[in-house]
Amino acid sequence: IYRAIYAVQELREINFLLDLPITIMATPLYHPTTSSVYKLDARLAKLVGRNYLAHPKYALTIVHAHARAHNLYVDKSIICDDTLQQIFGCFRIKLQNIWPRLSGLMKRT
Repeated sequence: IYRAIYAVQELREINFLLDLPITIMATPLYHPTTSSVYKLDARLAKLVGRNYLAHPKYALTIVHAHARAHNLYVDKSIICDDTLQQIFGCFRIKLQNIWPRLSGLMKRT
């Protein structure tokens, strides 16, 4: 999903719409204090729904939400369904190992 915020400012009178000069400036929708974003691995991006994140812990939240929605919690681990197997490459992952594995699938840009 993309959002566009724009402003129109007429610098001179326009008689013909075909002569309409247009300038487009695209700015990411991140907080101004965010100095970097994180590029996600394609498999993780498919689950998260985004290729870039300003807050990498959001990916952890999505993984936990996926596990809750599919009843994948067992003791102190998650049983990986097909989606999580593609991301983690294993059948079962301990909760303490999720963040280190996820952080390896993100690159700071």
